[in-house]
Parts: sequence; C-alpha cells; structure tokens
Amino acid sequence: MFNVDKILIMEITNLEAIESLGHLLAYYKSDLEYISNFELFRNKKINEEYLTAKKSGFQKYINEFGVTRNIRPERVKDLMFFIRKSKLKEDNNAVDAFAEDMKNNKLTHKDKVMTVLASKIFFLNQPDRIIPMDSLNKKSLGVKGNKYKDFKIKMDEFINENKKLISLHINSVVDLLVEIEKSVNIKIDFEKYRINRFADKYLWVEGRKLKKASKK
Repeated sequence: MFNVDKILIMEITNLEAIESLGHLLAYYKSDLEYISNFELFRNKKINEEYLTAKKSGFQKYINEFGVTRNIRPERVKDLMFFIRKSKLKEDNNAVDAFAEDMKNNKLTHKDKVMTVLASKIFFLNQPDRIIPMDSLNKKSLGVKGNKYKDFKIKMDEFINENKKLISLHINSVVDLLVEIEKSVNIKIDFEKYRINRFADKYLWVEGRKLKKASKK
C-alpha cells in the first residue's frame, strides 16, 4: 500500500489540475441535471417515465456512471422504486448498509454487495456530501477494500490536506460553474459540491495514471 501523502500531495501538478478542471466543466451541467431529475422522482413529481427519460433518466445515469452491470437487468425498475422509498441519508455506515440492502433484496448482479453502485445512488440524493466511489479514485487513495466508510475517511483526509490548492483551482473557473448552477433548480451547498467534484475528478485522473503505470 503506497503512502497517500507522498504520492498525492507531492505529485499534484498544474497539468493534472487542468485536466481535472476540463473533466469537471465537461460534466458539471449533466451531473446537476441528473441530480435535479432524481429529486423530482424522489418527490413523486415524475414516476415511471424517469426510468427511460432521454434527458437525465435513471437508465441513462447508471449507464454513464458505469454501474449498469451491477444491477440485475430485469430489476432496474424495481431498484428505482426501492431507492425512492429508502432513506438515503448519510451517516457513518449508511452507504455500506444500503449496499447490503440491495443485495438482500436481490437487486444486484449475482446478489453481490455493490458498494460503488450504492455510493452513486447516494450521490444523487446528497451530492454535496457524498462523493461517488469507483476503482480509480480508490486506487489513488490506496483504499483496498469495498467499504465506503474506509473510502470516505481517506477522501476527507485528501480534501482537508489539499483544500487551499483545490480552492485555488476551482476559483479559476468558478464564474463558469456558478453560471451552470443557475440553470438547475436544486438547493445544495454548491461551495462544498464544487470541492468534492474537483477532488473526485482529480483522483480519477490520478488513478488512471497509476493504472497505466501498473501495466508497464
């Protein structure tokens, strides 16, 4: 297991930050639209049409976020309504508990615990508090297991240790982000959301680099 401080903090470079900002800007609007549409579904303002909506629908979301194969194909609709009746509020164990709930209700592929899927569902409900977990940001943080609780500890450490630098890079594009935020009708802590999204994009870029290096 590599040293997080040594690799992540010392190797943050302007080029990696620029690439991360590019990904942040490219997906910022669509991510917020997914969040907005999910909120409409949770509040019962839209129903079954949410599954196949061409713009920001549930099927489109799970496809784009790479978790379609985590779900039993015949139970995607069931999962969608299971999500609506679930609490989905963050605490120390909520994401991991929800991953177990999906497994126990036979909603996941081969009845496995799909923590990545759970984190991406929680992200829709609490986007300013939950950072989606995936194999690349886990690799950057040195997280070996499948527990969101462990991932969150490392993610919080990374953000706290790099907060000034993260804020500096976000401020370089903040006017553009604010303009995009005005286009959706959701109430979240956007300052915290920007920090979380940049951190996630940065660790994704870093994780992809580490993955390529491990194949050489």
